[in-house]
Amino acid sequence: MEEAERLLSALESSKEEDLPEGEPRPKTRLHIQVFEGDMEEPKVNVRLPFKLIKWGLRFIPKEHSDLSINEKQISYDQLVEILDSAEIGELVELFDNEKKTRVIIRAT
Repeated sequence: MEEAERLLSALESSKEEDLPEGEPRPKTRLHIQVFEGDMEEPKVNVRLPFKLIKWGLRFIPKEHSDLSINEKQISYDQLVEILDSAEIGELVELFDNEKKTRVIIRAT
C-alpha cells in the first residue's frame, strides 16, 4: 500500500512539472477519510480516481441514478457536474457528535 502511494505521488509530481507556470494542478482523485473518537489516524482512508468514479457512474441504471441527500434529489448529470467543477481541497466535512465520527471528503 505504501509503495502504491509512493508511486502515485511520483506520477503526480511529474505531471505537475509539465504544467505551464501559473496553471492550477488538475484534481485527479476523491479522498475520503473517516475518523472515530479522538483517533489521529483515519479508520477509513480511500482515494478514488475521478475518472474511475465517472466511469463507474455510467453503469447505474437510469431508474436508480438519482441520489437523495437530506430529501433533495441529485441527478447523475448534476453529480458529474459537481465532480467536474470541484476545486482542489476540502469538499465536505461531516460530524456525528453522537457517535463521535468525522468524515472528510477532499479533491486532490
